[in-house]
Amino acid sequence: MQLRITSRKKFTVLLCALGLISIVAIYPRQTVNFFYSTAIQIKDYIHFYGYRPVKSFAIRIPASYTIHGIDVSRWQERIDWQRVAKMRDNGIRLQFAFIKATEGEKLVDPYFS
Repeated sequence: MQLRITSRKKFTVLLCALGLISIVAIYPRQTVNFFYSTAIQIKDYIHFYGYRPVKSFAIRIPASYTIHGIDVSRWQERIDWQRVAKMRDNGIRLQFAFIKATEGEKLVDPYFS
């Protein structure tokens, strides 16, 4: 059986596909991690388009909003609220916080008091 390639472009596409299949076969976990992290970066880029980075806050903030806040839960552990209250950068300050205090009926956030 002879493989008939009619154009150089088709041959290049075939080689790329075989190369990708080989990489996935040899490194399945790394390949999944790569595509997942790339998808997350693309999603974040699209979601945060128009948000400008505020370096001192280490987050992106919508440029057109006038009031800014943060969303916190036990995953941020203990928060120094005095320090948060003093945070200012280029006229931007955090003015409110959403605090997740419970999960369901029985689990209470250990940092909520």
